Amino acid sequence: MSSPPIRIALLPLVILSIFLFGGNLPAQTPTGGLNGVVTDPSGGVIAKAAVRLTNASGASLDATANRDGFYEFKGLVPGTYTLKAVAKGFAIFTQEDVQILAGKTQQLNIGLVIQME
Repeated sequence: MSSPPIRIALLPLVILSIFLFGGNLPAQTPTGGLNGVVTDPSGGVIAKAAVRLTNASGASLDATANRDGFYEFKGLVPGTYTLKAVAKGFAIFTQEDVQILAGKTQQLNIGLVIQME
């Protein structure tokens, strides 16, 4: 009588390992998102506006508004952020205390004003 192949004999050990050690894997924290449209004072969209999102520890992410003025940040760790945006000919926009919540996508439209020299 022949013995069973080694991989069949190891199967119970693999299954046992999954049950014993699988519970010790770190849980994934749900992330959030932020998006919106960048516009000028007349409501027209501003393509290619530079948008920066900075967290409380100073780490930042950058995005560029598309041709429809739309910007988006995905996979954000929940917390408080500062949002800044700028485009040629416009003053810097700053919004502090932007709250990102787990599992939610916030919408924050940005209205840029013409820069006075």
